[in-house]
Amino acid sequence: MCSCLATLIVPTADDSPTKVNFHKLLLSRCQKEFQKEKVDDVAFETKPKMLYSAASTERDRLQVEPEEAKDITQKRFIGNIKLLCELFKHKMLNDFIVHDCLDKLLRNNDEVALECLCILLTTISKGHTCDETKMDHYLNSMEDIVTEGKTSSRIRYMLQDTIDLTLVH
Repeated sequence: MCSCLATLIVPTADDSPTKVNFHKLLLSRCQKEFQKEKVDDVAFETKPKMLYSAASTERDRLQVEPEEAKDITQKRFIGNIKLLCELFKHKMLNDFIVHDCLDKLLRNNDEVALECLCILLTTISKGHTCDETKMDHYLNSMEDIVTEGKTSSRIRYMLQDTIDLTLVH
């Protein structure tokens, strides 16, 4: 669907006379979503401070809200990564952007980022030729994370499976 819409010229939201290519608009939106995850983390860190000053009924509500919001944000972030994977498969996303995303996910080193790293690496390793030095860097870094054992067993197994799958392709 995205490849069919890629050439579509759409009007801008602010009713200006300029028109925008749907492909650029989609990539811009994906980039904003990818960068937005860090902004949401700051909001989650300020919520506990509000808990201490709230009344007991309000405290219960405030305690549930951040957990639900964090789950929604994580699902949205993973969904955005899956969309990036699909765009890459249809050659609507270039290697440079994908490798930039992989670098950022690897540097982030939290569980959601590592899960997204696995999703993205599994996708790009299937039938696509990638720069071997970059792939070796990703795989070695992932191997280090697995051997350190600082992540949950689910993420460690996911990383190890991704390493194994990538080496097969």
